[in-house]
Amino acid sequence: TLSRISPEKGIHHLLESLLLLERAKRLPKDVVVFVCGEPAFMQGRAYNERLRRIAAQFRKVRCFFPGYLSSAEKPNYFALADLFVSPSVHESYGLTIVEAMRAGLPVLANHHHGVKDILDDASGVRVPNIEMPGVLASLLGDREKLAAMGRAAEARAAGMRFDVAAAA
Repeated sequence: TLSRISPEKGIHHLLESLLLLERAKRLPKDVVVFVCGEPAFMQGRAYNERLRRIAAQFRKVRCFFPGYLSSAEKPNYFALADLFVSPSVHESYGLTIVEAMRAGLPVLANHHHGVKDILDDASGVRVPNIEMPGVLASLLGDREKLAAMGRAAEARAAGMRFDVAAAA
């Protein structure tokens, strides 16, 4: 994930899904999660502590909180990833989703208005957060599908420019 750490970003849905899958032994080996971003001014510190309490329950999943990423650092984290997850309750545009797609990453996102125009079925999956565990298990277990979705995501995002979207 890559966003400010704030309740509306829904990061707890991702971590709780992974915890459920880990306990059910439905995850592949070596799952690593990067929760990138700084706590928001409003409710951020308390939410960050909630996320860390969830992450502390993992036994096999490794979860890191690297903090804020500069523009120069983002490509390094995208290069490490197989999947970008955006469990946000709402995004008006989804800038980090587009950045991940440009880096060739498939996207798993909560189904809301902000992602419906960005993601298509080839480049990502939009599901209500309640359905995240099953979809996450399926995607993480299929590296070929992730790779194909990543190529589609990169091609789709090639023409998506924030400056153009903002002007429109």
